[in-house]
Amino acid sequence: KKTLYVEVKRQDGWVEGGKRSDGRGNAHERSCKYFTPGLMKILRTKGISQKDALPFWTVFQGDITRDPCRVREITCWYAEYDAHFFFWRDSKNAEHLVKHFVEKLSPLLD
Repeated sequence: KKTLYVEVKRQDGWVEGGKRSDGRGNAHERSCKYFTPGLMKILRTKGISQKDALPFWTVFQGDITRDPCRVREITCWYAEYDAHFFFWRDSKNAEHLVKHFVEKLSPLLD
């Protein structure tokens, strides 16, 4: 009877080898809303409430998963909560996405 909130963030833009004019975005920054005290409190009321886990999972898609700067920032921000984000680089193949969920997040829902 627990809930895990899932959000998919897609961002295409500059990656190494591309042109700077390919652009940037802030999908990863928008994912930080879940870390705010007010929203965290709301999510924990129906979701995963243990302190060593987060009540949400963010899946990143698109060029953001290949942008070294963004990957570094996301990895730093989520710190030891690496189960709670996933860089879905090959969105035509869900095998790694499902494996990540089953191994790292499914046990939190028991």
